[in-house]
Parts: sequence; C-alpha cells; structure tokens
Amino acid sequence: MPMKRRVSRAARPRGRQAGSSLIEVLVAVLLLAVGGLAAAMAHASALRRTQGSLNATLAVQASASLADAMRANRVAMIEGRYSTAGDRCAGDAPPTGDLAQQDLGRWMAALAAGMGAQAGACGSVACKEGVCQVVVHWDDSRAAGGEGPQRSRLVLGVAP
Repeated sequence: MPMKRRVSRAARPRGRQAGSSLIEVLVAVLLLAVGGLAAAMAHASALRRTQGSLNATLAVQASASLADAMRANRVAMIEGRYSTAGDRCAGDAPPTGDLAQQDLGRWMAALAAGMGAQAGACGSVACKEGVCQVVVHWDDSRAAGGEGPQRSRLVLGVAP
C-alpha cells in the first residue's frame, strides 16, 4: 500500500503576504503628516507666547531701571519733574532737558530697542506728593494668536 503524504496547511499557506499593502503605507504616511502638523502648530503657539513673555520682561526691566533712576534723583521725583503729560511712545523724539527728562528718554529707548516697533510700546509717569506711578502698555496681539488687538499693561508704583 502506497503511503500517502499528508501536507499540512501550515507548510503551504494560501495567499501569503510578502510586505505591506499600498493602503497601509498611505495610512501610515497620513498619520505621520497629521502628527507633524500638530507638532508644528504647538511649536508656533509656544513661540508666540514666548514673545509675549519676553515683552513683559522687557517692560518690567526698563520700568525698574527708570524707578532706580527716579530714586537716585529724589529731588526731581518729589518735585514731579518725572511726570509726563500723557503717553510717550517708543517712536517719539527723545526729550532734552534736565536729568529727569533724559531718564525718561532712556526708558522709552530701552522699550523701543527691546520690543521693537511692532509692539507700539507707550508709557506715562504720574507723580503726586512724591509717589509716582509708571505705566507701560504695548500691543500683545501676537501672543494672543492674532485674535484682534490686545494691549498688555504694566503698572509700577515708585516711592522715594
């Protein structure tokens, strides 16, 4: 009696696949593209917020420097010579005159140099009875994601 050989199905699989199908490759590429776009959007958002933080830091540093100059020139501060008549903006001509006016000019120059013209930094100083209030405001719409105009504001009190 002749022996029949049994061939197991495991030895000869039907329709064996040798590689990935085109659809699987396309889905993988699509997922990578979406993930890359999401990472790029997160990075852009972080950069915008970093710029807003940088502008706030520059406003604090410039205003603290002005406060130190005001304390050093105490007589002018008490007399109210640091007071401004309204806002002074970064693009305005630098004031000439006494030391108080020169300090105000350096303050605005520091804001303009740090924030740049696009921030539109402006500020004012109001002194009353020897106590001064330094106010700086600037355009922070870039940090807000371009959702319309947004002004950030810093208020600093200075006493002798």
